[in-house]
Amino acid sequence: MRNDDAGSVARGTSEGPPTPGGDAADPARVALSADDTDAAAGVPVWFLDVDGVINIDTDASLEGTNVVELVVRGWPVTIRYRPAVVSRINALQRSGMVEVVWLTTWHQDAVDVLSPAIGLDPFSVADERSDGPSLAAHPENALGLTWWKEAAARVHLMQRRSSAFVWTDDELAVGRTEVHSWAPGRKLLLAPEPHLGLTVADLSAIEAFVRPSGPSAL
Repeated sequence: MRNDDAGSVARGTSEGPPTPGGDAADPARVALSADDTDAAAGVPVWFLDVDGVINIDTDASLEGTNVVELVVRGWPVTIRYRPAVVSRINALQRSGMVEVVWLTTWHQDAVDVLSPAIGLDPFSVADERSDGPSLAAHPENALGLTWWKEAAARVHLMQRRSSAFVWTDDELAVGRTEVHSWAPGRKLLLAPEPHLGLTVADLSAIEAFVRPSGPSAL
């Protein structure tokens, strides 16, 4: 849905898993900036989380998902993901329409461990410093950005000189960020239900947002 308050993000529905390959994103899962006609300075950035987004937080068997067992820093981790979503993410990155960037507590492990295990391309990491969560004390937080992901997102956008971005993170639904206060440009915020994760329908919404005018490139 188009939301007049760009800082508010609706949580996805919990009526059950969507049909893989659905044609349209559930409007309850999407929040668009009301100011979505501004021209973006450069390629849009897509901030991508892992848990609750790529990694579906459920033990239930879901149609269209695969499961892999990983060891991350000595800890066993079960990853349930949708291969169709992985393929669409890779296709969007390769199309040049968007720059996919990890913004997750997995940090570099998302590149080194998760990506090769599930077939994702090696995306960059928004917070490449080893002391990522300490960004809560970053100078950018003088403006009240108390969530380390929020500070990292803003710093990354400033470095890339990009005003348009996508952010997919289940925590966006719990009011952790006031994006509208520091990002007045075009933005698409999606907060998946953790037990559903990112869907193919969500990817269609993201492609529509980042795609230049014209027919689908994917």
